[in-house]
Amino acid sequence: MANDLWLGEVLEEGYAILQLHVFLRYYPFITNLDRQPDVTPGDLQTMSGTEQTPATPFGPEQERITAANAYAILRGRLELYGEKRDGRPVIVYDLDATLFDNRPRVIQILKDTLKLPEAQALVDSVRETISGITKDNLKYLLKETLNDHGVMDPEVTSWFQDRWFERFFTNEYVLFDEPLRGAVDFVQRLHDDGAMSIYLTGRDTPGMRKGTLQALANAGFPDPDGETCHLITKPTFEQPDPEFKYDAIEIIGGLGEVIGVFDNEPKPMNVLAGAFPDAEAFFLDTMHSPDVEPILPKIRVMQDFKI
Repeated sequence: MANDLWLGEVLEEGYAILQLHVFLRYYPFITNLDRQPDVTPGDLQTMSGTEQTPATPFGPEQERITAANAYAILRGRLELYGEKRDGRPVIVYDLDATLFDNRPRVIQILKDTLKLPEAQALVDSVRETISGITKDNLKYLLKETLNDHGVMDPEVTSWFQDRWFERFFTNEYVLFDEPLRGAVDFVQRLHDDGAMSIYLTGRDTPGMRKGTLQALANAGFPDPDGETCHLITKPTFEQPDPEFKYDAIEIIGGLGEVIGVFDNEPKPMNVLAGAFPDAEAFFLDTMHSPDVEPILPKIRVMQDFKI
């Protein structure tokens, strides 16, 4: 199987016969994931900085775990698996705000936007303010970031939102993402220990797959070779997330026994943890959308991947 894996290429003969079985098995979890709104310039869901949004998906009772302990748990699962059967058990990783920090992407977009001829009409104070924004004080919504820095003019914020939307979901700008602390080493260790690595992302195939493959290679993550490692992207930008997750879960389940899942968004996290109840589930406490729900009690919380 080539490393250009995407949903339309992996539906094997006989898949239609399995649809009712898959629907009945996963329906409770898939319906729990509300459809995310279509992305528009006014939505502007960028990666946040270190501040958590007011609503959090877990309380003090949720188990927190270090990356070293998470690695030890999964290493133990791998050893147990190897004693019983052949093949590679599966570990699923989200990309944005899980394996990758995409705040540098946002900062680069702001820098490049300030270089546009139209930006020269901005008053000097606004230009200086925006040029001084760093990844550590980005919020989830770009408009909130600009407002927090004193840029309140709706025409200005709308113009920056439009420029963000034009660039954020592209092969070119995804290359500015940086691996989360310890992520490359963590994933590579488990891959070398015998895990099949699955990158599951809402990034779309036409607009972001090429850049994502390059970003993975640049960072040193295991290569999606179509055998021991796969990259699963949405066939189209417009495809609703629940539909994508529905198809992706079936594909992932067909690749092997899932022993671990990682995500930073509560709803997809719950979907994966529910669909694969025997897997170890880890929530990355990096950022998440304002639309939250409590994560399942079985899910452990991690800060990063540094062992």
